[in-house]
Amino acid sequence: MAFKIVLLFACIAAASAGILAPIVQHEAPANYDFNYEVHDTNTGDIKRQHEVAKDGAISGEYSLYDADGFRRVVTYTADDHHGFQANVQREPLGHKVVSAPVVTKVIQPATVTKVVSPVFSHGWQPNPHVSNPWG
Repeated sequence: MAFKIVLLFACIAAASAGILAPIVQHEAPANYDFNYEVHDTNTGDIKRQHEVAKDGAISGEYSLYDADGFRRVVTYTADDHHGFQANVQREPLGHKVVSAPVVTKVIQPATVTKVVSPVFSHGWQPNPHVSNPWG
């Protein structure tokens, strides 16, 4: 037990002297340039995005065609000092976006064509001549 106490105090003294200073590695922020685009005339899915990250600051823009006939354009920036900032604009296209037709199946309600009287178990059948057998 005494050995553990001596070892503990030796580690505390070494840490105070800077001998056992923790090794911390800071990673540099990732730098990248990212793009994508979709232009599907069958479904009306038209969108694009471009984003750049440099030294921890991100900036970008994306756009898409809304079904109500507008093109939405979002320009944004993000960094540790200002946080996320976005500017949204809507530009009229002059026409509504036509998407692929949605196929729906209408289910008709069932109709009853024949009423079957209930089948009673244990051979008991109601007597049509007695309205209330208990009184």
